[in-house]
Amino acid sequence: MVLGLISCCGSVSGAPAPPKLDHNSPDPLKCKACSKALDAAYAYLEKQGKERRPGDAHGRFFLGFLYLVDGKHPAELESIVQEMGTDIYKMEGVINDNWYTGIAALFLAECYRRNPSDELKQRLIEILTRAEAKMEPTGGWGHNLGHSKKINYTRKGGADDLGMLTAIMFAAMLEMQSAGIPVPPKMLDAVRKNLEKNSAGLGIAYGTGNKHADMAMSRGAFAWLGLKASRDTSCKLYESVPKGLRQRYKDTHTGHAFPPLHFTGAALATHLMGPEDYKRFSDHWVDRLISLQQADGSVELPHSEGMLWQR
Repeated sequence: MVLGLISCCGSVSGAPAPPKLDHNSPDPLKCKACSKALDAAYAYLEKQGKERRPGDAHGRFFLGFLYLVDGKHPAELESIVQEMGTDIYKMEGVINDNWYTGIAALFLAECYRRNPSDELKQRLIEILTRAEAKMEPTGGWGHNLGHSKKINYTRKGGADDLGMLTAIMFAAMLEMQSAGIPVPPKMLDAVRKNLEKNSAGLGIAYGTGNKHADMAMSRGAFAWLGLKASRDTSCKLYESVPKGLRQRYKDTHTGHAFPPLHFTGAALATHLMGPEDYKRFSDHWVDRLISLQQADGSVELPHSEGMLWQR
């Protein structure tokens, strides 16, 4: 994965051409260019993990995926599974409570597919019940139920729901279903129709009624994770998202709002698309990300928006 799906972000604008590094192995753990960067990134993440504030759902999401990929930190992975399945998915009273439910759903669904258990299955069923109760009439999810209407978000160019969050929940539901967990059919159908309606033919719009293009392809990429797991070729996104990723793999930094989500989604999806697609993506991005690595091992992910809150 791209630098192990490093989760830190910064305000670096654009994606300048980096110095060409000598990659002497396709295995990043054995490659002299990648292994040094990975070691430094691990050191940073381990230090950050010890200092991480409680309830940092996105941080746990990225770190959990890293532990799923490497398979070398079972105790740390189990700790994140427990945190996602208890404290995080049911957080309330904050603007992002639907985010916490959604990212916990996808991460725990990925964990369940690899290591199913009755306890984890029950957690996922509880998450589905919670998600269904908090879904907008549009068939998607916003920051929290009714938030966009309360602040006139739609008038400001936003939408009643968020394409990214809806795509993540869609992927989670399809992964659960493919693993034998019953998903409410009406909810799944409503979400699918929402995403298909809000697709511009390659990616997924920012939200209902919003035409902000999915240039980074990350919203589509997250939805495609579930489509890949379920092998649901009947959904038009199954073919259109890989097409979009092949066209826009250099545009990952143009995603709106939170760079780690965009890079993670694109990295996961292109990896699952196959070696050729992932090589194209990683050949473009890995040297760039390594060139942006700081002395402490962190990486400021490039993005095209200069807003302070992006940091």
